[in-house]
Amino acid sequence: TMPACTFDSEANCSCGTAQSSDFDPAVCVDLETAGPRGPWERYRAHDLDRKVVWDLYPDGKLLITARGEVKQTQVSAPHLAYLDEELNGYTIRAGMQNGFICPTDSGFPGNLTLVVAGKTYARDLSGCFYDLPLTLVLRQYGL
Repeated sequence: TMPACTFDSEANCSCGTAQSSDFDPAVCVDLETAGPRGPWERYRAHDLDRKVVWDLYPDGKLLITARGEVKQTQVSAPHLAYLDEELNGYTIRAGMQNGFICPTDSGFPGNLTLVVAGKTYARDLSGCFYDLPLTLVLRQYGL
């Protein structure tokens, strides 16, 4: 479950564990729960099985490295809006801080790196690399 936060009449933060559509991890959830705060600077998804690396930047620039080739492309506006929302959201930030709970086991090894406010967070996702929606979107941009 996702932490839900509300403010009392004295503007103190009170967090529980109920689902909430107005949850904002930047407001009143500790870093250990919500993960890193600040603007993301680079997101890397590395498919260890296919040996493909996607490096995404906030302006939508995407560098794809595979088989010794590097290709630069631009992520579409709808994809960038989705990826930006996910990279600024609770699931990815908390997962980069505390590790991901994989709903299924796709069997594909990979890892993620997220640079937030100058600090690098990395996670091994062996077994569930393709289970994250972010990875599925980036896979549409190949060599």
